[in-house]
Amino acid sequence: MNIDKHTIIKESGVLTYSEITPIYKNRTGFCLDDRGFCGQDIIFNSPLEIKWKYSEISILDETTIIKKVDLEYDFGMICEFFPYQRILENREYWKYRDVDLDSPILDIIKRYIEDQIIFSLLRNPCELTPVHWALRGWLRDRSTIPWHNQLIKL
Repeated sequence: MNIDKHTIIKESGVLTYSEITPIYKNRTGFCLDDRGFCGQDIIFNSPLEIKWKYSEISILDETTIIKKVDLEYDFGMICEFFPYQRILENREYWKYRDVDLDSPILDIIKRYIEDQIIFSLLRNPCELTPVHWALRGWLRDRSTIPWHNQLIKL
């Protein structure tokens, strides 16, 4: 079966993890320590950089448009996600993170990346998916958690 598809790259850029977390911390009421860190903060010994590309794929003569984000972590791992499908699957989960279908794509990407990294490094290993295990394996030696003036090695 041959399906015509046309991909248009709408936006792209590079984010560091330190650009992602402050927005989340400021919008929520996390308990902060005396240095302004919360229990979800992660510091990377060499800054973690993530390249992102937001594209729209039109299929079958523009009748169906799929919105997709491609991510490439600085250690070479590539993954993709479909932002609006993720939000539609669990609106309350994303609403908690101040994201909905009307949010700018950059905010959705930031929340998604933050969620994936926090989940992979701070959650019970029994709950991890293969993608989370890959993130954990590559990032564990680069990351520390600053909490109450302690640098906890993961």
